[in-house]
Amino acid sequence: MTYGRYALVGGTLALWLAGCASEPVVTPAAYDVACEDPRPEICTMDYRPVCAVHADGSESTAANGCGACSDPAVIGYRNGACE
Repeated sequence: MTYGRYALVGGTLALWLAGCASEPVVTPAAYDVACEDPRPEICTMDYRPVCAVHADGSESTAANGCGACSDPAVIGYRNGACE
């Protein structure tokens, strides 16, 4: 009887962990500079393109690092436009 309870908990845990594994994992190696809080609210208009890395793993080119980090979906960036 006790074994059945553990099997149910273990099976539930396995399903939960399998769901977590489908989330994209963005490593710090994907970017050079991490965005930190508080996020910038005002940025200069200089054009020094960076490749902004979003939490979901996608990338987009931003005008500069300040502009990239002002977006709450961005977790970091690397210098230069995205490929």
